[in-house]
Amino acid sequence: MYRSIRQTLLADHQIPMDMRHWRERLLSAILSVALLLGVVAAVPSAIVAFHQGHPSVAVMDIVALAWVAFVWRRRSLDYRLRAWSLLALLYLVGVWLMLTVGPVSQVYLLGVPAMAALLLGMRPALLALALSALTLLVLGWLVDAQFPTPGFEHQPLVKWSVVTVNFAFVGAMVTLSCAALLAGLERTLDKHRDIAASLSAANEELHLTGAAAARINDLVMITARDADTPPHARIVFVNEAFLTRTAYERGQVMGRPHTLLYGPDTAAEDRARVDDALRSGSALRIELVAHDRHGGAFWLELDITPILDEHGFARHVAWVARDIGSRKKAEALIWQQAHYDSLTGLPNRQLLRQRLEQALAASARDGHTVALLFIDLDHFKEVNDTLGHDLGDLLLAEAGRRIRQCVGDADTVARLGGDEFTVVMPGLVDADRIDQVARDIIARLVQPFRLRGERAYVSASIGITQAPRDGTAIESLFKQADQALYAAKDAGRRRLCHFTAEMEAAARLHLRVATELRSALDDGQLSVVYQPIVDLATGEVHKAEALLRWRHPVLGPIGPSVFIPIAESSGQIDEIGDWVFRQAAGQALRWRSLFHADFQISVNKSPVQFRDSGAARLDWPAHLHAIGLPGHALSVEITEGLLLDASDEVIERLGRLRTAGMAVSLDDFGTGYSSLSYLQHFPFDFLKIDQAFVRDLTPGSTAMVLCRSIVAMAHDLGMSVIAEGVETAGQCALLSSVGCDHGQGFLFAQPMPPEEFERFLRGG
Repeated sequence: MYRSIRQTLLADHQIPMDMRHWRERLLSAILSVALLLGVVAAVPSAIVAFHQGHPSVAVMDIVALAWVAFVWRRRSLDYRLRAWSLLALLYLVGVWLMLTVGPVSQVYLLGVPAMAALLLGMRPALLALALSALTLLVLGWLVDAQFPTPGFEHQPLVKWSVVTVNFAFVGAMVTLSCAALLAGLERTLDKHRDIAASLSAANEELHLTGAAAARINDLVMITARDADTPPHARIVFVNEAFLTRTAYERGQVMGRPHTLLYGPDTAAEDRARVDDALRSGSALRIELVAHDRHGGAFWLELDITPILDEHGFARHVAWVARDIGSRKKAEALIWQQAHYDSLTGLPNRQLLRQRLEQALAASARDGHTVALLFIDLDHFKEVNDTLGHDLGDLLLAEAGRRIRQCVGDADTVARLGGDEFTVVMPGLVDADRIDQVARDIIARLVQPFRLRGERAYVSASIGITQAPRDGTAIESLFKQADQALYAAKDAGRRRLCHFTAEMEAAARLHLRVATELRSALDDGQLSVVYQPIVDLATGEVHKAEALLRWRHPVLGPIGPSVFIPIAESSGQIDEIGDWVFRQAAGQALRWRSLFHADFQISVNKSPVQFRDSGAARLDWPAHLHAIGLPGHALSVEITEGLLLDASDEVIERLGRLRTAGMAVSLDDFGTGYSSLSYLQHFPFDFLKIDQAFVRDLTPGSTAMVLCRSIVAMAHDLGMSVIAEGVETAGQCALLSSVGCDHGQGFLFAQPMPPEEFERFLRGG
């Protein structure tokens, strides 16, 4: 029982957190004490009283002790029932003692409200006080108990009223004091309970936070911030991810400054930004290069967050970092792919523009020259088609390396695509260096390329423009270098050419021609003229070639060599070519009826017209049939260039023309891409000797030998021969002597409009 009392009153680990538990503990303690004292005092007292002839006292002691023992043992009973049971016992003991012992026992009645205040609260205590005071008044007055009260010996009601008032006053003070004490205790317990709950939640949160920080993959570091020197921070916590990534042991980092993560690759501006954040106590997100224990560099995305204390001062700082090395590698790869050519490893167009912009900005400050070189590989297409794209790619990569070896460290070599390269030469003081570099590039590229056992040859044409001499706008410089490049190609390739104002004028003219050609046909500016083809044996004219002419109302006559390539590149050649064919067919129909039943007109057909452009085209054989002409009334002239890329579709279209009866002529034979294999695979009706041979035709000359050989070969293959550009009677005689069939040139007549051609045929 003693151990129960001690555990009930003194056990710190069982401190109750509210008044209910405090009162339950107090009730248990009072019952335990009462039971202990009862056993020690009441039992002997009952024995003595019984032996002295006071059995009622003995009975009362035994009943009271049994009552206390019952309440003490029945802990499962409701608390208030047990409390009221104890108060009732105390009250009855007080009443019985008042009746048997006398007024001196009123202290028991005073204990009832005090005990009620402790066990049940203010209201039950005031009720108990009122009951005890009333009981004292009634018992004292009715039994007129002897209680010394000077001045009131003969006034019992007044006497006991005075005693009751004093009893009530003392009882009220005791009761109210107990109640006030318990109210304060209750407030303290509530506050203590709230604090305990907050501490418990905080401890739980801290436990969870610590456990999470210790196990997350992010690097976590907490530093203590020095108030006197804010930028300096000592490490007080790191998680396992931090130790794993940096290769440090925990003891090697604790107490060390945050600069432990810095190294030679950590940018000074990044260090300054971190110091500013620590000094100002502000948050910061930054990407920087950190270093591990062994000096290895790695990228971190770092979040720095101050931890404020109750005074608002950031005494600690949380550092949470993520290793972004993989992301940085991916970004670098993306940047590399966006700015460099994958085949050659050279800068691409985007990076070239950036470098050129930087060079032009520097030129604006220092006045130095910037050179832009456009480089195109001559004959690369033939190499690529012959050896295949894989070897072609190897050639391009090697060409890029050779060009790079010819320029300086400050120069940029870029690949724009295909077989086109570009060089930017900034900060030039000596403009002569431009031509020297260009000549070096041409010399290096003309050397043979050895590609997996194969040998290939190309050359280079280079167009050059300079800033600020030729301008400073990037797009203009690109256009000018491109114009200079094409001028170099037109001049014979394998050479360099500088941009000139004349090229700009020619380019503007080209643009104007391309624009106005679209309306030239509708406006009647185009016309067809005819040049006779003479039978050299008889001098008769049964053939003519239809030639296209353009007379611009402002620019005057524009040569076919100017506008035909424009028509081909713009897609207008189909419409124009079909119009020329209809004009020639109409004239053939007329002249066959007027002059000769087998009169034939030849019409040039561009290689572009043989490609499938998707545009609506005139079916030439069908048109001839529709107007009542046989196929052989017209002949189609093609150039050797068409045969270079002759696809099955081209061969099929040529076959359809011949099947329809139309003759096919191979124009300009002996120049460009001449190959005897063409004559074997393509059955031509006419072979036209280019005027380049005819011009140099003299007795015993190489041209004479070649003409004789061409005529003999053509005749053996069943073809007739037409010589172009015949301008003298001597040339005509020599051609007749080697058996040439027909002649065409100014010796006979210039190209003429249809009306004039008819007068020519009539001999007028």
